[in-house]
Amino acid sequence: MKTLQKETNDKIYVGKLKGDSMKNAGLDNGDLLIVDTTMAFYDGCLAVCEIDQQEMVKRIRIENENIVLIAENPNYENITIQKSEVALINGVVTHAIKDFSRPSENDKIIKLE
Repeated sequence: MKTLQKETNDKIYVGKLKGDSMKNAGLDNGDLLIVDTTMAFYDGCLAVCEIDQQEMVKRIRIENENIVLIAENPNYENITIQKSEVALINGVVTHAIKDFSRPSENDKIIKLE
């Protein structure tokens, strides 16, 4: 397995999360993520990864000689990066910023008169 750290001039950047594959990690669609491109990834961290030119946020698990990209939503399958494959890790997610001005799907909006 070959893991590459993305070369970039931006050491830290902010990205907007799209999708719900990380909802059980407390990350929701639209959250802003602070990503550090200089940090080495480690077992259990949240990272921005790139597979087949598709960027995604997943939890990293290191199992034997493989890397498993863990979705924190049972509706999504985990992705195993085999020893012979290449994984591009764009950075480690260090913080998340939530937007509390928008209701979530479970919120009930009560209009006060």
